[in-house]
Amino acid sequence: MRQRLSDVLRALWLKVATGGPRRYDSSYRPDPFRSASALVMVDGRLVTRIRDDDLEALAALVATADPTVATDAESGITELRATIPGPRMAERLDLLGVNERVGREAFDRRVHEAIANVDDRLADDELAVDPAIFMQERAFYERFTFQVWITRLREAAPTAPVTEIRRLFVYPEPDDFWWLHHWLRSLESRAAIRLALLAFPQADVVVRLRVGGDDRTDQLAAISADARNSLRTRGASFLPLIVLTEGASDAELLRDALHVLFPHLVDLVRFLDFDALPSSAKRTSGGAKDIAPKIRTLLGSGIQQRIVAVYDNDLQGRQALAELQQHVLPAGVVAACYPDLDLARSYPAYGLPGTGDENRIAATNVNGTAASLELYLGRDSLTAPDGSLYPVKWKLKSQDGVYQGVVDHKGTVQDHFKRKVTAARAGGGCLPDQDWSGVHLLLQHVLHAHESVTQSQY
Repeated sequence: MRQRLSDVLRALWLKVATGGPRRYDSSYRPDPFRSASALVMVDGRLVTRIRDDDLEALAALVATADPTVATDAESGITELRATIPGPRMAERLDLLGVNERVGREAFDRRVHEAIANVDDRLADDELAVDPAIFMQERAFYERFTFQVWITRLREAAPTAPVTEIRRLFVYPEPDDFWWLHHWLRSLESRAAIRLALLAFPQADVVVRLRVGGDDRTDQLAAISADARNSLRTRGASFLPLIVLTEGASDAELLRDALHVLFPHLVDLVRFLDFDALPSSAKRTSGGAKDIAPKIRTLLGSGIQQRIVAVYDNDLQGRQALAELQQHVLPAGVVAACYPDLDLARSYPAYGLPGTGDENRIAATNVNGTAASLELYLGRDSLTAPDGSLYPVKWKLKSQDGVYQGVVDHKGTVQDHFKRKVTAARAGGGCLPDQDWSGVHLLLQHVLHAHESVTQSQY
């Protein structure tokens, strides 16, 4: 049997060497489910199959989608289908730790495995009838980078058939869309989806979950409801990111903003509810110095979630962050200040005390000294009745002479933002006359805080 297989492989490789056909096509189209319970399609093409034992992972991806019931045209079997826009799926994957870096690492490992496979064949005397063929293949893989793959995949996609036919590739075909696309099949499902979305970031992701063979119309609604509840229940088992802020009002405002800007991520993020903390952990109303004790409280409870501690971009916030960073933070804990804000680089502020300009307002860079959350809530929230921006007032002074500032009419700014949130949610999203740029920047900063430190799991 070994000799017979060796003869077949030898014949195939000799055809390649003499310019013979490099792949074999058949009109037979196998069942795409093939022992899988779910399929994931990107840009209308199959990317990965989900097995029964990994449905929890699938559920975490589609938990906020609204599935519909459909009948497969070829098999006649009832399916539950959920469609998620590519950018939203990418953001969910990023937040679950399967970001672009993880996808690239998975791709590189796949290339190393291909090179190792060639080396094994080179070491086999029966297979290595013409080592030059294998060396040519090995040289190709050494040049086969992620950028080469993604460029050629995009170039080949417009003319490639959407429906795949059965093929046996016996040699790399870097100009063939389906040879390139097959690289995704051997990867962990979430890494495969993330790579596909790097190639086609605007493509829809369609998840097809097989729910049974009974297609009676009077049961379709029940099937859909049961399956949706099942998916959401399983998705809840994936622990959300915990975000710590300096105060309860900050947590509330950012939670409201998340519902408007990233409604598809609300089940994956939890802003710490100060009122729900044990009395020993909420002995103050919040503040920069209270974040470190809360981190210790959470870690002491054995919590498994990833944590992002976010400080105001002001004097006290930066000082507290610097103090915290003197200690080695445990794996899974990231701390940072709010990012610098363009608006704060030239923001109206009163003159510093003792300068004689205490009552004079001038454009000032308040990043690092007075950029609390209120400055990120948008120009519309910061605008006074006369059309000017509420100015920054200076209060505390550090030992080295730097002042801590706070925006005037802070409570009014927050009330303006809450009304903006109410209007946006009633209107189905951000309204054209609203400014969400600052809080969008801030939330992006929080949501991606772990990307530089998350260890690859795939």
